[in-house]
Amino acid sequence: MKKAMITMALLALFSCSDEDFLKDTEPSKKESPTARELRLLEFDSKCITLSTFGNDPSGSNRECLQNQINLAKANGYDGLHIGAIDFYVNVTFATDKSLKIPSDFALIMEPATTLRVTPNSAAGYALMDIGGLYENGADIHDVEVSGGQLIGDRILHNNPVINGHLVRIRSAHFVKMEGVTMREANCDGLYVTGNVISNQPNYTQPSNIAIHNCTFDSNRRSNISITDGYAIEITSSTFKNAGVNMGTSAGASPKMQVNIEGDRYWADPEHTQLVWLKHPHDIKISNNVASGGAGASFYASLTDHVLIQNNSADTPIGYTYGDNISILGNTVVNPGGTGIAAGFNSATSTVNHDNLIDGNSIIDCNIGLVLNNQKTIVSNNKFKDCASYAISFGHSKDNQIIGNNISSTVPNSSGIKVTNPTMADNLEIRKNTIFIDGGTTSSGISLKNLNTAAGQENFKLYIMSNTVSTTGLCLLTSVTGAEVIDNQFITMNAFTISSARNLIMKSNSLLNNAPTANVNTLLLKDNVETNTIALNNIENISTNANAHATQIMDCANLNFSGNTLKHNMTRTLHMTNLTDCTIAENNGDIDTVSLFLFGTNMTNCLILNNKAVLTPHTRESINGVVIIQ
Repeated sequence: MKKAMITMALLALFSCSDEDFLKDTEPSKKESPTARELRLLEFDSKCITLSTFGNDPSGSNRECLQNQINLAKANGYDGLHIGAIDFYVNVTFATDKSLKIPSDFALIMEPATTLRVTPNSAAGYALMDIGGLYENGADIHDVEVSGGQLIGDRILHNNPVINGHLVRIRSAHFVKMEGVTMREANCDGLYVTGNVISNQPNYTQPSNIAIHNCTFDSNRRSNISITDGYAIEITSSTFKNAGVNMGTSAGASPKMQVNIEGDRYWADPEHTQLVWLKHPHDIKISNNVASGGAGASFYASLTDHVLIQNNSADTPIGYTYGDNISILGNTVVNPGGTGIAAGFNSATSTVNHDNLIDGNSIIDCNIGLVLNNQKTIVSNNKFKDCASYAISFGHSKDNQIIGNNISSTVPNSSGIKVTNPTMADNLEIRKNTIFIDGGTTSSGISLKNLNTAAGQENFKLYIMSNTVSTTGLCLLTSVTGAEVIDNQFITMNAFTISSARNLIMKSNSLLNNAPTANVNTLLLKDNVETNTIALNNIENISTNANAHATQIMDCANLNFSGNTLKHNMTRTLHMTNLTDCTIAENNGDIDTVSLFLFGTNMTNCLILNNKAVLTPHTRESINGVVIIQ
């Protein structure tokens, strides 16, 4: 049979005389998914024992089916066709009794063909093996399995060990499964792995595996597990209820719809020499639908070069350890949970890099996305109504959050938010649109405790060219090295910067849009390190006499210069307890305001060339000295 990715499904069982079988059976012809006619032996069910419960104690059904697979192969058929039938298969009555599919073979089943695992207490079995230690030890290749329903024994399995797959692909090549249903396995519905690990003789990886239009439902551990292999595609399939509890059969971790998880170790203490024991890579998961699972939907860990694209899910997608992971165009709707998880929170790890998260829609989640590690781009994603926050990040280096659209009407929700101490070294937050209508306690951008540890003094966080509108606030607290440049911020509570160091806020537009509130547009407080606020347009529309365009409190070493301040009530720039600060070249559009500048307890401060645009051009009260120019 030509090498052309072929379809997998599970088999049925029989046992009868080869001579009688060939004499009574004519070959059938069916169209292969490869668009060529296959010469198939028609399955003879006379030797199958049918029952409504757990039959085949001696394995006669299994032997019957295996014999006909072997017979078809030995007599030059392309494969075996099984019509509509429902029976049990005992694959545990003796050692290594899984159904075995040979090379260059197609097992074609009808939608109503049903093979059920006889309930058992064994461990380590599979209903069907494609690849493994048979056919004289050679790797199996060119296998096609299509149609049929394969049903495991998880509900009645009498052994706490989490084992027993429906289909196991081991070091096989050019395998295709088309339209197969795999459900209720005591372990995984489909398990893809190598015969041995890489440091043992005769190691080969499975490769060129295609899973198309299949259904996976209620398998106990994961619906699909991939621990080794490359050139693997999982497309247009349905995944349901991975790892859920069923009666007395509790789901088993990781409870994922598709779990990709290799095995590797570092050969040196410096983590420069990576040794793979099992290496899944070059894997595509696309156009699938996942629902009802107890764990994540499509997840990559200890892998690389994985594409997760155009899938729909209701539990998280993402990765823990991996590089060159692309998560593109997926939709995740997960109330109360996370949309995308990207990496793990480590300041030193180099295993996650060169990843891309682009064009996804994350809707009605609690947390939209959590980003960690390095050299990852989060771009052009849509986050809607994430109840806690749309984007957060842990330890982050050389990452970019660019061009995302974030909106929420959920009370107390946030756009981009970080609260736990972490680092951001060369992190760009750029050209995002954030609209949060979640009340006065919501936030557009809220970042706390960034780059506060020793050695992080020169780390940089770039917040550039974003449009942020919120009914709540924006906040930078205990942040080092932020450069906030060319953004538009519209708030109804203050944009507050506190305990910052090495901060530059330049060329931004800030508007407080609360008409009557006692709220500042920009509040600077407790900033005693070197910070610069320059060339910003800062406006407050409030008619409240205690609201200000900018209020500065308890600060030192601040350069506040070249800003344009607009307010039509009382004090436009209100300053209290400033030391060694420069307040210079600021312009005020003050209308009927009584004071452009007001300052008390100003020590060693330079206040120079600040001017209002309306008469009187400048009106200042600094430490009780009123100046009118």
